[in-house]
Amino acid sequence: MLVEHGLDDIEVEDWIERYERLGYLDDARLAEQLVHSHGERRGRGSGAILAELGRRGVDVGVAREAVGELDPEVELTNAIAVAERRARQLGGLDRAVAERRLSAFLARRGYPGDVVREAVATALPRERS
Repeated sequence: MLVEHGLDDIEVEDWIERYERLGYLDDARLAEQLVHSHGERRGRGSGAILAELGRRGVDVGVAREAVGELDPEVELTNAIAVAERRARQLGGLDRAVAERRLSAFLARRGYPGDVVREAVATALPRERS
């Protein structure tokens, strides 16, 4: 991209060094920030965070290490909160349909299967007989 702006190879190297020194080209730092912003604040699951890091060109090992730092309890808590908000919109549906839709919704948000199952069970409690 810098070459497109008329810079020669030496100038490009200077800019890259400057960006690295300032922390703008730090994959680990970006991955850590995305885990925080997407996982803890936006309610995304580890799968969605990994996909986003991949789209941004972050090294797979760095991405997995950063996502590994995501607390499983925080991920479950986030999934339950997201599921409970979504479940309110599914109130008029048959339970089986609501479970399928809620499960698919959480899976699209990148939550692993065991987290999806627990969040759905919490958000759509069984009716008492």
